[in-house]
Amino acid sequence: MEEADRGMWTRLAVLAVVVLGAAVWWTTSDAALVARGGEELDLMYDYSSLEELAVETTDVAVVEPTGETWTEHVSEAPFVVTELRVVSSDDGPLVADDLITIRQDDGRYVNAAPVPRAGERYVIFLDRSENDPGGTRYGIVGAQAVWHLDGARGKLTTPKSSLPRRVTVSGSEGGLRVSSR
Repeated sequence: MEEADRGMWTRLAVLAVVVLGAAVWWTTSDAALVARGGEELDLMYDYSSLEELAVETTDVAVVEPTGETWTEHVSEAPFVVTELRVVSSDDGPLVADDLITIRQDDGRYVNAAPVPRAGERYVIFLDRSENDPGGTRYGIVGAQAVWHLDGARGKLTTPKSSLPRRVTVSGSEGGLRVSSR
């Protein structure tokens, strides 16, 4: 009888570990955010490839947030502005060490890129703002085209997007290339 009790407790312990592991995975996964009913931004166009992004892009850049952020209001709606330092870029107008800013919603939409965090690197498809006389304000193409970099590999920052989930970055300043293959 004692051996049967020990076997039952062992099975219950294994089951508890499996359930706990599944719960941790679920609450930290991209699927969980979407399943929990994350709000979607009404996008003008849902891009599905890097080639589609390139049509609207004035520059592709690897960037690092400087840690400078502030809030601007547009028609009473709050937007986060983030200052970014360009690490490298393709053959667009940006070069290494340029400082630019991007304006985004506060990260509440599951299909729009969250605000970049200081200390991280990202590859972003950018479109220069037409309403910026200083030439340092850019928008994120499709509000989605941001990949968090780990070395030369990037993971899409939006859990609900038609863009490639993973990209590879190669080349150097003026020759930066981003591929989804």
